[in-house]
Amino acid sequence: MAFVTEIIYPEKIDFTKAIQIARKLQEIGKPVGAIDIINSSMCINRGFKFITSDKDYKSVKLVEPKFKLKLVK
Repeated sequence: MAFVTEIIYPEKIDFTKAIQIARKLQEIGKPVGAIDIINSSMCINRGFKFITSDKDYKSVKLVEPKFKLKLVK
């Protein structure tokens, strides 16, 4: 498995996607922190898998099926 080894900064398209995700999460009553949403949007837009132990990201997966998530302990 390859990992990103450079710093990636959010772009306008990432913020646009983040706003869409935040609205969907609000609609289902599962708000998530802004940084988590931006991280998610960056992964979605780039086709990356996000590996984390933070279970808040499961809510993002509910509203964005394209979000590739791997939860670890």
